[in-house]
Amino acid sequence: MAADIKPLERFFAVSMTSVYRVSLENGKPIVEKIAMRRGDKVVTLANTKSDAAEVVVVTKVALFMCTKGENGSAILYTSSFLVGLFFEEDDAMQCAKLQDLVPLDLRCKEATERVVSAIGLHHPYFLLRKPPGIFCLEENGEAFAS
Repeated sequence: MAADIKPLERFFAVSMTSVYRVSLENGKPIVEKIAMRRGDKVVTLANTKSDAAEVVVVTKVALFMCTKGENGSAILYTSSFLVGLFFEEDDAMQCAKLQDLVPLDLRCKEATERVVSAIGLHHPYFLLRKPPGIFCLEENGEAFAS
């Protein structure tokens, strides 16, 4: 990443069951579950739980939050299947309220691709991974899902 370009510091992820705020605080990624989907309703959580992570991996399947356990071992947390990624909380909440959501919902495709592009290839804490079926970024900066 060029020295004069500041890395993305916050985005929102909608999964099949929850809405997450992913942000950087004091140089560490923080993942907060801010709402849960309950049938056709979205319930905002009053007391969000923040999990500090070493790194957040964004894939076509889910968010993976990698952190260290008490003994230094790696612990991996994962969301349910991702529906879409957003810059704004309001947009994420509107998405979560949509009927008949599916993983990688096409109604969220443009917003998701913009966030993937903003994360870029060289973000220090939010990583895009490309095994089959994983979001990736081509060298020309265009987002795609394989």
